[in-house]
Amino acid sequence: ALYGSKYTIVFEDARRNRYMTNVEYTIEKLMIPGRFLRWLLPLEFHNPELDFYLCDNNCVYKKELSGGIERKLRVAASESADPKIRAELYLHILEYYHGQNDLRAMGQYLEEIPSRGLTAKQRGIVFQYMAVCGRYDLAGKWLEVYGAYSVDAKVVLQLLGPLMEQWGMSENPVLTAAAAYAFRKGQYDSTTLAYLAMHYRGMVKNLRDIWKTARSFGVNCGALCERILIQALMWGRQWRFSVITLIWGPTLSWRRHFSLNVPMTIL
Repeated sequence: ALYGSKYTIVFEDARRNRYMTNVEYTIEKLMIPGRFLRWLLPLEFHNPELDFYLCDNNCVYKKELSGGIERKLRVAASESADPKIRAELYLHILEYYHGQNDLRAMGQYLEEIPSRGLTAKQRGIVFQYMAVCGRYDLAGKWLEVYGAYSVDAKVVLQLLGPLMEQWGMSENPVLTAAAAYAFRKGQYDSTTLAYLAMHYRGMVKNLRDIWKTARSFGVNCGALCERILIQALMWGRQWRFSVITLIWGPTLSWRRHFSLNVPMTIL
């Protein structure tokens, strides 16, 4: 008996001559998996080989017979399983918990998922589930390692607010880069704009875009204007730039609006 079809059949005669192609033979399938699986699955037993077979992508009975979150959890936790299959099962398990509205179980399971075994797209999906169940602390750790560039900008924006609050709006290069990425994708709110106005450093063109948007949200742009003017005065191309500066005093009592012809590089 041959278990599977990934074999090469070689015939040998009495003289130990071997033949592969010029001998006629017939292969008869003695075991039809679908028939026997329906008998086995109702039984209460755990067999790793059966679990692997039912969770394999090539199993024709996968959708029909592989139901049960317990089996997926066993295979996903097994070091013997194919890493690609395990990565897919992580997402299926998270989807199951989300469908059951079991955010507590989802949050706990997120801690068990190794980030290194996932593709960039799969990590982006895991970030979405982190946002759903409020695992901002775990999302912050993943952002430190992989950044935000594989994550949907809307999800990044959803994560940034709580993370910035955890940091007390103090400067964090990871959060600054993530906020700038979300801003370039057109996703921002008053919190991320205020954070960028305080901490972002880059080309004058990018600073100007943040300044324009932040003003429309009523965000204090004093520090941002200062950085723009310093950079503008250090480069050699004339460009007319309208600036609003906040004069910092005990009560922020007045502001001055003026236009300058300053050297500025627009890239």
